[in-house]
Parts: sequence; structure tokens; C-alpha cells
Amino acid sequence: MKVLLVPALVSITVLAAACSEPAPTPTPVPQATQPPAPTAAATQPPAPAPTSTTAPQPTATQPPTPAATVAPTSTPVPAPTATAPAAEARSELKLTVSQPENESTVSASTVTVKGVTSPDAVVSINGAVATVAADGTFSQDVALQPGPNRIEVLASTFDGQSKSQVINLIRMAS
Repeated sequence: MKVLLVPALVSITVLAAACSEPAPTPTPVPQATQPPAPTAAATQPPAPAPTSTTAPQPTATQPPTPAATVAPTSTPVPAPTATAPAAEARSELKLTVSQPENESTVSASTVTVKGVTSPDAVVSINGAVATVAADGTFSQDVALQPGPNRIEVLASTFDGQSKSQVINLIRMAS
């Protein structure tokens, strides 16, 4: 970028011209009451030589460099796991009473009720909870009154399924 100091250049030029000429001899000053009239021979300082000046050219400025930005990372999405279809997840509850036979006649005061159900089922026989094995089998002794007896076997699951079976027996008096 060029900086031109035109007034300073003029002063330097005048000063340099004044130093290169011989020193003038002093002249006596008249003692007149009126000021002297200007003369045509008065010297004027030389006019500075015109110099060509060029307008400053604009320079291209670089745009500010943006600060480095961190790209956002994506949140990992958990891979889906295989799930059993709804039909398999909620297996059909089964209940089969194998002993005693319905509408049979017995002479003993107790009978053993046996059967099989779903392994996750809860079984009650006439309101008393029976133990269900890991394979779904159950067995429970039930006391009988003389005459007709009704035995209700109820199996249910925690998801709300239930099945029941009724066994009617007659106990003969001994």
C-alpha cells in the first residue's frame, strides 16, 4: 500500500532548493513611514512538480476462516432382537385330568386327582392349590363325602388364561 505525503514532499523540495542557492546579501531596510510596495521581482517558491498519483487498488481480503466445528455423532440404535410371535409367546393353556374318571363310583374316603397342564400354570382343586411340576404334571388327594361329590380342577396363567374341568363322583357308603 503506497502512502503519499504530498505536503511533506513540497516542504522538502522548497527546503532543498533554498539550501542549494547562494545566500542573499542583506539589504538595508528603508526607514520610510509607508510600507514598501510589492515588486514584481519578488521570488516565489517554485511550485512542486505535479506527480501522478494512483488510487489505491482494493486488495482482496480473505474471509475469516470459520472455527472448526465438530460433526455430531449419531446415537447408536440397539439392534432388534428376535422375539417369538405373539402366538408362541402366549401359548394356549392346556388342562387334562387323567384320574379319576368323570361319573365314576368309588368306595374310598379319598381320591387322588392327577393331570397335566401348562408348566407355567397354577392349579387349584376345589379351591386348594396343587403343586405343578416342571413338566406340567400335578397330583393332589381330595377327601370325599358319602354320596355325590363334585371336584373342580381349575388351571390359570399369569396372563389371564384359565381352563377348568369338573369331575363328578359318587362315594358308596361302606
